[in-house]
Amino acid sequence: MHESLVIEENDKVETVKKHIKIILSFGLISVFTACGLLKPSKTQQSSIAQVEKQAGKFKVLGTKGSGEPPIYGYQDYEANTVGSIRNALQQLDGVEVDLQMSSDGSFWLFEDHQLKDCRSLSKNFAAINDVELNLASRCWHKNQLVPLDTMISQLKGQLTSEKTVSFDLRFLNNNVAVEALGRKKEATKAVINKFREYLKGQQFSVILQVGNDSIYPLLKKESDYPVYHHQTNDKKFDEKGSFIYSIEILKNSSNKKNKSKDYHISEVNTPEDAFYAIEKGASYIQTPDVVLGAFLKKINKGSLKDSLLFGTTAEHVDENKEKLLLATVELKDLDNNFLLNFQLDSTSAERGIFLIYSGENISGDELTWDGRAVASDVSYWQLMDIEVLKEKGVESIKVYLSNQNKLNFQIKNMKLKILTY
Repeated sequence: MHESLVIEENDKVETVKKHIKIILSFGLISVFTACGLLKPSKTQQSSIAQVEKQAGKFKVLGTKGSGEPPIYGYQDYEANTVGSIRNALQQLDGVEVDLQMSSDGSFWLFEDHQLKDCRSLSKNFAAINDVELNLASRCWHKNQLVPLDTMISQLKGQLTSEKTVSFDLRFLNNNVAVEALGRKKEATKAVINKFREYLKGQQFSVILQVGNDSIYPLLKKESDYPVYHHQTNDKKFDEKGSFIYSIEILKNSSNKKNKSKDYHISEVNTPEDAFYAIEKGASYIQTPDVVLGAFLKKINKGSLKDSLLFGTTAEHVDENKEKLLLATVELKDLDNNFLLNFQLDSTSAERGIFLIYSGENISGDELTWDGRAVASDVSYWQLMDIEVLKEKGVESIKVYLSNQNKLNFQIKNMKLKILTY
């Protein structure tokens, strides 16, 4: 039996009936609650509610600009380059960039302590002068390795008062650079004086990041700008400082309560990680995925809308049913990127069941594919990039459960939502 169904959940849910064709294709019985409302679990409710509660309270920064190729970086430019940073500034609240220091004392956009020169010899970045760095930029970096003053000059139109640049002072973990600056106290003064010179007359907000434990308190005392300290564990959760934690530290922390009211979460690569960081009250979210970051920025404006595509409180799937189609989302009338949220309370089959997102053209040919294993108590988020999908010829996204191992299993409280802005 084939049915078409749109379920509205409270007045808050926006029906996207014009844009989405929802097809429930299975010869089974779907049991819905009496009033047609399917309540998510407490954990799932908290996730959506907390994200909405934090709207307007966080900023999204592009890691190294637009990330590191080939996963991110958009293949057109390298990380920590003008093009990468410009792309992120056009869509996000700001950027995080890495800085090294040359032997001439200039700040350059680069992450690693070692750099290959034109003779393919690896040298400490702080031991290379500006002339040699310009040559290395031509040889290996498509002329995209640039000093800080060049970045500021070329991005003058994008670096407005509304933008934030968080500088990760990588050179302060480079012993050669620290020794060139003098002792630690002198080094911090020299660094701040250099920033005052670089940033004179600039309107954008500036943040400094440092990983050197002994230099951090000295730099914080001397700095005109907010200074955040990179952490490698959660021991500082009980302190009210300004810290930077990776998302993995945050998720695996045994300390449930973070006393810091102002902190960054880095390495946020998925919607699940982003929502978790938002729930925990992060002030800044650093992501290498500008598409994800741009969606988060829209959420931050309080414009998130969600619609229920499919829901069931109880379902039995037998071994003869290889696919359970949940929804078909037509892209022709959707102008913006969207998130698909799959929620499942429990299943009797903890292995062998997969959630599949299949991008198809008008002829039904599969052009894109993604999948995740399904287990009890899960909430999966899948971000769909409309522009990329349409460029590949995708006209619809089919979402279904794959029962490729031909199992008999039970499902309780399963939902599929679409979130748009």
